[in-house]
Amino acid sequence: MIFLIGIILLSIWTRSYIIGFLAAIINVFVFNYFFTEPRYTFEVYRFDYPITFIVSILTSILTSALLKQIKFQYSITKKQLYRTDLLFQFNDSIKQTYTVENLLINAGYQINQLLQQSITIYVINQSKVIKTIPLQNHIDNTTQQHEQALSWVIKNERQAGATTDTFPGINKWLIPIGTSPIKGILAIDNQSSQVINPYDASILESMLNELSLAVENVTLLKQTRESMLQAERQLTHSNFLRSISHDIRTPLTTIMGNLDILVSHSKDMSIIEKEQLLVHSFQESQYLYLLVTNILSLTKLQSSNVQIKLQPYLVSELVEEIDMILERRHLKKRITVSSSVDLQFIHIDSKLILQALFNLIENAVKHTSTDTKINLSIRYASDEQIEFAVIDEGPGISLEEQQKIFEPFYTGSNKYFKDNQKESMGLGLYLVQTILHKHQSNLQYKPNQPHGSIFYFNIDTDFNEGDI
Repeated sequence: MIFLIGIILLSIWTRSYIIGFLAAIINVFVFNYFFTEPRYTFEVYRFDYPITFIVSILTSILTSALLKQIKFQYSITKKQLYRTDLLFQFNDSIKQTYTVENLLINAGYQINQLLQQSITIYVINQSKVIKTIPLQNHIDNTTQQHEQALSWVIKNERQAGATTDTFPGINKWLIPIGTSPIKGILAIDNQSSQVINPYDASILESMLNELSLAVENVTLLKQTRESMLQAERQLTHSNFLRSISHDIRTPLTTIMGNLDILVSHSKDMSIIEKEQLLVHSFQESQYLYLLVTNILSLTKLQSSNVQIKLQPYLVSELVEEIDMILERRHLKKRITVSSSVDLQFIHIDSKLILQALFNLIENAVKHTSTDTKINLSIRYASDEQIEFAVIDEGPGISLEEQQKIFEPFYTGSNKYFKDNQKESMGLGLYLVQTILHKHQSNLQYKPNQPHGSIFYFNIDTDFNEGDI
């Protein structure tokens, strides 16, 4: 039994079948030499000893062979588990990645763990290398032949370099990722020109297939998003042109018609009739001025390189300028300004904030009846914030409409929006929101009680001066 245990241990520790076979034979002869009569000789007196020895040899050989087979199966299973775990980690690392560059980097680290060789990533765009990313602090020493190999891989979308028949002299194995055109190249260092064993090669092939599929999916997703954004921009552009052409043409037609009447029939009209036509034309011109101003401001603010200059400005001076605008627009009778803030500086672009406030006032005037009172309230919301609020007692806005009122070109569908004499192109509130975002603020809405609307925003009193 002891010798049999020795055979088992020897079979576990060694790989060769021959060693187990020789150990089984040696085991029988040693047992015969030391433990059978006569001792210390290989002679055998009993008839059953040879049979015992033959059975022992066969048992030892069979045990050794079975253990070798079990050990081999264990090795295969262990490799399969390793392959499965490695591929699972690889898939997990790329499934939440949404850029080609990050996909290539994640794959490079996983392949580095598999092959224990340095990896260099080449990001390709429009058939050119736009970025080189060496992993594991590897210094990428490129040669002219290496550059030629890269160009060949980009053009032909096939592997090149070490282990291939194309540019075998360079010490890197260049593997293209993606198709028509390729999106990147994985360069695997192969300084000693060693051949990757078949098992690792099969894992690498699975990884590369998964990576190529993920890269194509990310590229397709990016193209789909760009197409959707392009379609949305075209729709927005079309809506903008349609709205602006209508909004400009209507008041211009009114002004031209009024002036034509004055020119053609001035002698037949009374002074009151002439004044009415002039007042109407003046109101239409004011609307045109506000519309063009809003469009120009919105275009300027949406420019990516625009900067606004925030300067200290007294709230009391802001109130005075608002009063002057209301006086000039003949709105003093309808609109009251109440301010509990006087000697307080706020950092703002005064022209833009005045435009935002007047847009809110104009919005309230447009969507309420002529006998509705409107109040501009300026007060401390806290020690560090001042609240500006335009309050009216009109019909208010439904809960459904409240979710959309700050969207561009939204003109609404309920009574609040449709009961005004002049339809809007839906830029006023959107422009106000854009201006306030430049001031690190936000336009908000809440219903007035018992009815009406309140549009309000807060400006910090301790806002840091500087460019935004």
